Amino acid sequence: MEWGKNDSIRRQARILYYANQGFETLKELCEKTGHDAKTIDRILKLYQTMGTDAIYQCKRGKRINHLEQISDELEAYFNENPPKDVPDAVRKIHEKFNIKITATLVRKCLKAKDIRTKSQKAYRQKPI
Repeated sequence: MEWGKNDSIRRQARILYYANQGFETLKELCEKTGHDAKTIDRILKLYQTMGTDAIYQCKRGKRINHLEQISDELEAYFNENPPKDVPDAVRKIHEKFNIKITATLVRKCLKAKDIRTKSQKAYRQKPI
């Protein structure tokens, strides 16, 4: 059977439906839906971060950059509380927004938004 967009939406909706019907463990959801635990866990995490829009925005085989979803909030937060360095930014994003993300993606986001870390600001202020 070839997976189309509607089949993918139905599959994800079915997993969310059973999760809301009281199937509490991943094992129960796996048995009921016939999907592996990794797929179910990924869909449930998307639903927790993005709500029902996650079902329609999720494209097969493509990663969703969660930083794009919260970019305005993130920019405001980092303008008030600039991170010390990129690992500190990764930690702050995980604490504030409950999103685990790689340092590379955070670095790209900070550069795109022109947000400087404290160490970058201090380096630029040193006299030549």
